Amino acid sequence: MTVNKKKKVYLTTSLCILTIGMLLNTFYRPYIYKYSINDFGFADTIGSLASVICFCFFVWGIRKGISNKEKNKQIVLAVIV
Repeated sequence: MTVNKKKKVYLTTSLCILTIGMLLNTFYRPYIYKYSINDFGFADTIGSLASVICFCFFVWGIRKGISNKEKNKQIVLAVIV
């Protein structure tokens, strides 16, 4: 896979994850609260989970030549922050 194709995949994935996260925040969370369903706290953490993944894919899409080791470091840093 060429670098440009990889960047497009990363940016598209980032956009998809952002959209899914926003939809889940908009529809899933109120539904869970309305019917008092125990989802083990997933409804409360959707935004955080989606934003970390979205941010990592976005950064990988705009930066050049990131190794897998560097990607792993960035994931850990984004999760901690």
